[in-house]
Amino acid sequence: MATRAELQQAVDDQSAAAKHARAVWKSFDPVDQDNPTPEEQDKTNALAKVYRGAKSARKNAEKALAAHDATDAVSAVPAPAPAPAPKPKPATKSPSDADTRVLDKKWAVYIAGERAATDKAWGDEIAGPRPAGWTG
Repeated sequence: MATRAELQQAVDDQSAAAKHARAVWKSFDPVDQDNPTPEEQDKTNALAKVYRGAKSARKNAEKALAAHDATDAVSAVPAPAPAPAPKPKPATKSPSDADTRVLDKKWAVYIAGERAATDKAWGDEIAGPRPAGWTG
């Protein structure tokens, strides 16, 4: 059985051959494009046939490589078991939204004065965001 490297090399070789055959076929230029002579048409058809054969060989090489890869995937050593999930951390009490709003308001009044209690925009502008550790 061929190794993956050998099969990949065959795909590369066939790909290059098909590319070259297509370039030769497309570069053949009959004297009169609209009305080629029978000899020119025969040569064009022969070049097209060579290209189709090279293209078919490339596709067969790709199929062989894909089959090899599929076989390797089936016979591969199974992956190790995943690591156990970390234990959940104990729940800590987080402040509710209402508690957060009260602390934000206290911070604004503490920094910006009593006007911050009634004018939120002014308090936010003067006091800025409340530091995470500030508890009033």
